[in-house]
Amino acid sequence: MLLESFILRKFTTLERFITSDNTDNSGITTEFIILIVTILVISLLYTGGAISLSWNYNNYIGTTGGVKLLYAILVFIAPTIYYPFYAIVLNPIKKLKVSSKTV
Repeated sequence: MLLESFILRKFTTLERFITSDNTDNSGITTEFIILIVTILVISLLYTGGAISLSWNYNNYIGTTGGVKLLYAILVFIAPTIYYPFYAIVLNPIKKLKVSSKTV
């Protein structure tokens, strides 16, 4: 979310360019549309990853469907908070014990 606001802030101060035939060409440009689409795709991937982690973790611990959905909605709202929380506190892979058997 911070990246989007930083990038979009640059576009609020666009200068108006007037061509020789006195037409205003300061409308939405192709570059701006590409930038917006890129930001949306990256945001969806970022948020989707956090939702997937939350959903799979709640499946792993046996949470009911309604609670999983609630957690998925909360993670959708704040994925930037969930990623470090998952990595530090919840990561189930840290809890698995690997047995080393020598043959």
